[in-house]
Amino acid sequence: MARRVSISLGGALCAISLAGLALAPSAHACLREIPLEAQLVADARAQAMQGFAGNGKIPPFLLGHLSYLREAAQSGDGEGVHGAVLFVQQGGAWRAFLPADGESTLSAYVSSSSPLVIIVTHLQIEGPGQSFTVMRSTDGLRSAQCAILPFPKALNRGGWKSEYLELRSLQINARGKGRLIASALLGADTARQQTRWWRYRTRNEAKSWSRPRALPGARAPRPGVLIPIPETASPAQLESLASYANDR
Repeated sequence: MARRVSISLGGALCAISLAGLALAPSAHACLREIPLEAQLVADARAQAMQGFAGNGKIPPFLLGHLSYLREAAQSGDGEGVHGAVLFVQQGGAWRAFLPADGESTLSAYVSSSSPLVIIVTHLQIEGPGQSFTVMRSTDGLRSAQCAILPFPKALNRGGWKSEYLELRSLQINARGKGRLIASALLGADTARQQTRWWRYRTRNEAKSWSRPRALPGARAPRPGVLIPIPETASPAQLESLASYANDR
């Protein structure tokens, strides 16, 4: 049975839907809004940022990363503010959000036919986490839902071996059906290492996902509506964000 949790994000409602999946401790923090300050923007710009210029359905946004070692993340009001950070521009103003607290971005997509935005994250501090978080917004990033996709039980059997899934592809068609394909290297410290593949399915535009199913081999992406956002943000977007933060 699906479990649904709703939280308020600065007046917007964020619903977390975890159909058939265990509720993860960080799930409550889906798309958490944080204060937008000049230092936050400067810290995010210390690494390359991705950017989407916007269209009639989805506003312009930037996607960056905040190191957990940055000074503001170690003390004061900024403690715990690290990982993927999303800057959204609406009506000339910028706002800042954490898609999933402390997790790093693996991939981000926008739909070619709707206001759908998907960001996939993964915990990567002090060893890899054991799940993906799929953040999904269907209203132009006014609110979001997060689904936690636990990794297969075949990983790390007999003790921790640093085995984790790598995201290989994600695609959804116009009817909302799609799949996430991932692989893992098992037995890396043995003479019998092998790469194995798994698939997660969705039938409702990434709102909920199946449990992982083992595949006999690699799978190519299928056609669909998801378009990866550009790997490099435009200088104009970066300057707009920095100027807005400096003027506050």
